[in-house]
Amino acid sequence: MDLVPGSVSGGAIDWGRSGEPAGAGYPSNGSYDLSVDEMASAAKDPPNNAIVVQANHFNSGTLGYFRTSGLDTTVAPPQSSTPPGNIRQNPALTNLYSDELTALELWIESNRDQNALAIGENLGDYFNMLNFYDSTHQSQRKGIVCNSDTHSTTIVQAGGPRNMLASATDDPASVVPADLAEA
Repeated sequence: MDLVPGSVSGGAIDWGRSGEPAGAGYPSNGSYDLSVDEMASAAKDPPNNAIVVQANHFNSGTLGYFRTSGLDTTVAPPQSSTPPGNIRQNPALTNLYSDELTALELWIESNRDQNALAIGENLGDYFNMLNFYDSTHQSQRKGIVCNSDTHSTTIVQAGGPRNMLASATDDPASVVPADLAEA
């Protein structure tokens, strides 16, 4: 995604619904946040043209998409149990799960809590979704990423989880970003 000069978000897609008058973008005024489907579609559509749309911290206790939506990955497609209105989503939505996401951040940093989350809930949800992968549920197969989520260099050590991708070259300057997205 290219930076947009002068944009408050640098060009990132805003969860808020565009076109709402200042101060009126609230559920009480009939305005709901973009659904995950809408957000992912906006990322994939021009001018962004994203190939990879990733859910970060997907089982985080406070902000995790799977956790806050109450997603049950033991069924295909996964089903949500959280009433949409509880998380600023349109109450008319029947399922908060989105097939539009292409990647999940499986392992975030190397500490005991995150290691337990990675090999517990995160890996469990990932394998549940793979178990339903077939010709009728092709979008159940997601890429996974593992990152050192170092918001603070004094608290979290960088370099724990890493991503490895196949490449036709060992020369970083010759790597084609689209090839990495396809890997």
